[in-house]
Amino acid sequence: MRSDVYEQGTRDPHDVLGVPRGADRQQVMRAFHRKARRGGHPDTGGDAQTFDEIIRARDVLLDQARHAVRQPAQRTARAGTRPASGYRPPPQPRRTGPPRESMSSGQARPSGQSVSSGAATSPRETSKLAIVMGALALLGPLFWPFAIITGHLALRQIKRTGQGGGTVVPVMLLFLYVVTLPVLLRILSMVLIP
Repeated sequence: MRSDVYEQGTRDPHDVLGVPRGADRQQVMRAFHRKARRGGHPDTGGDAQTFDEIIRARDVLLDQARHAVRQPAQRTARAGTRPASGYRPPPQPRRTGPPRESMSSGQARPSGQSVSSGAATSPRETSKLAIVMGALALLGPLFWPFAIITGHLALRQIKRTGQGGGTVVPVMLLFLYVVTLPVLLRILSMVLIP
């Protein structure tokens, strides 16, 4: 466990956050947010060293709470039985993206404190230009050329930002090209041939 971080003369994590021993995850998080709001965070009048101490205390207590929940479940799994309550610990969320640095630049991360690099799938925001393209396509043949232009802009934006809509936009563009070409030819033939 990471409680060895606090053996070097620093305060007990329970005292730092003001939680009882054996506090669960929710109690720890509420205490952490309360401490941060009431002068622990630099934006609320605290200093970086105090905030780092609060973060380390939160991490140690969350690690202890996770082990406390996991150990009974592991014992029953080894025994081949399920807990009497049928309770299974919830899966831990995975962080994606670059790790958040809460330590000052000179401090190293305590051992055992790592950020998962597993890719959790989260819904991507659909490109606004793709939505506009769909709306223009639904408005009728007069707006189809504008929908095609908007579709190409949407494709460029999707490739650049990684937003959603990368499969729908090319299909809509193909449909618009197939439908727009005969309509434009029909209009031109009516205008040019009296």
